[in-house]
Amino acid sequence: MYGAVPVQTSPGTAPYPATYLRRVMTDFFKYQALGNDYVVIDPRYTSLPVTPESVRLVCDRHFGIGADGVLHGPLEEPRPGVPVPLALFNSDGSVCERSGNGLRMFALHLAEREPQAWAGGEPFTLRTAAG
Repeated sequence: MYGAVPVQTSPGTAPYPATYLRRVMTDFFKYQALGNDYVVIDPRYTSLPVTPESVRLVCDRHFGIGADGVLHGPLEEPRPGVPVPLALFNSDGSVCERSGNGLRMFALHLAEREPQAWAGGEPFTLRTAAG
């Protein structure tokens, strides 16, 4: 999906005054599973910085895309047999060690974007802050 993502241009206060926001057109991916929705920011498709502030803005359901969190990755090029690193963030910008639905969505993202790497049906491992 290609769309507008809000970024903070100078310090502001919540709620984020419109004068402090600008929109950046970038690629992002949004998934939903069992009532949770996450935005995947894949560094292979965008250079959007992923910071606690940018995560809060992206997840804001009024000013941003709206999501329960952000999945940032893969942080290294995926290779069969090597755990794929990613970072998970809650909508408040804090680091999340794991999310069952989030990991399912990220696995689907990889399978859709890297079909040749997983074509043989080989399992793959995701690596988060929890290990």
